[in-house]
Amino acid sequence: NSSAADVQALTIGSTGHVTKTQQPYIRCAGNTGSMASNHGTGASYSNWANQVQTGITRSGATFTVPTAGNYLITYSFYNWMNNTGKGATHAVYLYKGSTLIQETVAEYDMGDNNYSYYDNQLQNSIVLNMAAGDTFYFFASADIYGGSTHTNMSAYLLG
Repeated sequence: NSSAADVQALTIGSTGHVTKTQQPYIRCAGNTGSMASNHGTGASYSNWANQVQTGITRSGATFTVPTAGNYLITYSFYNWMNNTGKGATHAVYLYKGSTLIQETVAEYDMGDNNYSYYDNQLQNSIVLNMAAGDTFYFFASADIYGGSTHTNMSAYLLG
């Protein structure tokens, strides 16, 4: 029983390639060609611009999934560090709701080199089981450059 409002959600091509046009997915890139966050000043990271979005929504720093299942979340935050030395820990934390799920941390002892701009990246991925309506976000305490080709993330429903 079909109607004009029906949308084909699954296609299996003659070679067996499966396309799921309604699969929940989001890809975001940094939205500022400058420092988006600083070491020692922790905050929810909201400097995103949606690149591709199907089902997963974003409001500021918070992402919401529409469907229960296992989601692959990948991310890369570009460190353009002007705060280095012993004890200068640069970190991005992935939260599911209010629960810390994953830490991505680096400490670079480059001596007393303030404003020397060393380039590095905080990258990670995880498969996270979520219920419909669950949220996730990134909390940053790092010198992060928010350029569109420098800092990015994606989330995809695996099943």
